[in-house]
Order: sequence, then structure tokens, then C-alpha cells
Amino acid sequence: MLLKECFIKREPFGFPDEIFNALKKGHFSLVIKGNAGTGKTTLALEIIRGLPKGSSLYLTTRVLPEQLYSQFPWIKEHIDKKMIIDARQTRIPMAKSTFENIQARNITIFLKELHQR
Repeated sequence: MLLKECFIKREPFGFPDEIFNALKKGHFSLVIKGNAGTGKTTLALEIIRGLPKGSSLYLTTRVLPEQLYSQFPWIKEHIDKKMIIDARQTRIPMAKSTFENIQARNITIFLKELHQR
């Protein structure tokens, strides 16, 4: 993803430089953490809104994709349902060895496993 393809504004009330600079580089994963009600979902969806359609995946661990569409109806035109990964009940099989267990902790491998299911 190149920045010139993005629609995210940097100033005056755009996104932090760290996010803006990551978008310049492209091909990255962003994990947003925080307490309940602090705007994690809104931030993630606003970032996706500023990116070209189909270029992002949204991993939900707490709500159904339908609930996202209900709470944030504007995302329907920015995020296809197939781009929302419902990880609320996803289970990765137990690793057979310590090495495989360590590999399963790698976020890239984890996300690929989720997307393939």
C-alpha cells in the first residue's frame, strides 16, 4: 500500500505520524489495544476508511461482523464482509512441538491461519 493511494489526512486532525509513516512503507499490521470504550474500533475503522477498498482486513475478537455494520453503517461501502475476520471462536490447533508452538505465536502466521479458515 503506497501512501499516494491513501486518502488519510495528516493534518490538522489526521492520524499520528507513526500511523502516517507506516502507511508510507505499506504492508504492515496494526494492533490497537486499550480499555473498553476508548475508541479502538472507531480508530481502526477510520483508518480502513481512508485506505483503498479491499486493501485491509479487520479482525474482530468481540463482536459479530453484523454488529459492526449495525454500529458503524458507513463501513458497508468501505469494508466487504469477506474482509472481516470473525476470530471470536477461532481456535488454532495445538502445536505438536515447542518449535511449532513458537511459530504459532508469530502474528503474521496467526493472521494467515485465521484467514485460511
